[in-house]
Amino acid sequence: MTIGSGASTTTFSDNGNLITGPGTGNGTLTLANTSVAAGNIYTATYNGAKAIPDFGTYNSSVVPTLMSTVNFNANNLSTQTIPELLTET
Repeated sequence: MTIGSGASTTTFSDNGNLITGPGTGNGTLTLANTSVAAGNIYTATYNGAKAIPDFGTYNSSVVPTLMSTVNFNANNLSTQTIPELLTET
C-alpha cells in the first residue's frame, strides 16, 4: 500500500476503522516521497490493538525537510501494537 505521490500531500485516515494489511511478512506500506513541505500524513484513529496494519515492510520515503508523518491515537485505551520503526528509503 502506497500513500502519496511526488507532487502533492496525501492525507490518509483510517476514520476509526480497522485497516488490515496482507499480514506480517507480506507486502509493503510506503509513505511515498513528495515534493511539498507537508509531506504525506497517515492518521491511525482505530480504537483497538492494531495501531497500523500488518505488513512485511514499512517504508517512510524521506526527502530532507519534506518528511511524512504518522499520527497514532493518543486516546486509545488498548495496548497498541506498533510495528518496527519505519525505515527511510
